Amino acid sequence: MKKLELLFAAMFILSVSNLSAQSWNKLTIGFDSNFYDVTFLNASRGYVCSDNGAVFKTINRGDSWVSVRTEAKEGLACVHFLSENIGFVSSGFYNGYGAIYKTENAGNTWTKLNVPKNCTGGGMWFVNENVGLYTCADSLYGESRILRTSDGGNTWDNVATNIGWISYFSFADSLNGYATVNNGTVLKTSNGGLSWVSLDLGQNLWGSGVCFYTKDVGLVGGQNFSPSTGKATIFKTTNGGNSWTAITTSDMIFKIRYASESVVYALSVNQVGTGKMIKSTDGGSIWSDVTSPGDKIRGIHFVNSSLGYAVGDSGTILKFETTGNVSTLERPLVQLYPNPSNSAITILLESSIKTGKYIILNMEGREVLSGVIDSKITNINTQFLSEGLYIVEVYSNDFIIKEKMIIQR
Repeated sequence: MKKLELLFAAMFILSVSNLSAQSWNKLTIGFDSNFYDVTFLNASRGYVCSDNGAVFKTINRGDSWVSVRTEAKEGLACVHFLSENIGFVSSGFYNGYGAIYKTENAGNTWTKLNVPKNCTGGGMWFVNENVGLYTCADSLYGESRILRTSDGGNTWDNVATNIGWISYFSFADSLNGYATVNNGTVLKTSNGGLSWVSLDLGQNLWGSGVCFYTKDVGLVGGQNFSPSTGKATIFKTTNGGNSWTAITTSDMIFKIRYASESVVYALSVNQVGTGKMIKSTDGGSIWSDVTSPGDKIRGIHFVNSSLGYAVGDSGTILKFETTGNVSTLERPLVQLYPNPSNSAITILLESSIKTGKYIILNMEGREVLSGVIDSKITNINTQFLSEGLYIVEVYSNDFIIKEKMIIQR
């Protein structure tokens, strides 16, 4: 018992960054490709896809990027990763060149999957390594059909046909997903894409952006062709699409991403094709413009409410990080012990904190371990880590805590 008390007494006092000021900064990456989509598995590892068939990868929070070629004849529109090794990219929105490529080695090499020939593709989503969905039409903006694979892309079944042009998918979990259509409807599945039902928005929206935070709470956006003034371009549901709240913004909405339950970002485009970001802090009801050092933004992804990335034309990659006054707490919100550590560390949360996540980085900024915090005490096995200095980052919706950790044997 005395030893445990000494461990607590010897703990470092942590520095806590309150999430107040926010900023977007443009990264220098050395490439001038036009980027269409971005995804991050965690704070360190991310991927973007480009209009020249290349995938760009970072393992150090975007500080540096490497390019990996695929066999795509046209631009890549969507990128989706399931794990550190398994990921997919699709070429879309080009007549006759729909294709999906899969990697099993963290993006180092890519294999073309067996999708139908002469398919003009739209959105792509994989529920797991075997089950995936892809939209396919005979021509750009023609009548789409939803293709579903249950064997990793070797064979595909038509699960929905003649329903209008489908742009994107969003799945809240392995069973519940949605897709946007260009005829004022949204498609919904509750069985992993085996069957779909049509939900009526009540206005003639050409649907594009879609993102669901849970199976019931989500947003869709697009361009409204209704004859009335004050046309809504975003629709919000809190009951799985049974009813929708229409929200008016100034421009067409083509992508939406949640940073947290309340903070949402959307990408919009005006009449001259210039893309910009807008933001909501109340779950999508009220929106305001975001100032950023980039133009024609085409893709956006948030790791959490304090870290996000956006991509666009001419090699644009933007990084969002929260900043704020750093204060030293006499009684830290999070405690880390023992430190130095031999084979395991413990993260202890104060009772006011419910959940979060942790990331351990080596001194090169490369992630070596990560996980979810869902209880007051989290035990982490560090036996496989080499001796040396590491950074432990703990995230919640309200703060980021960073602490140095020593592995010593």
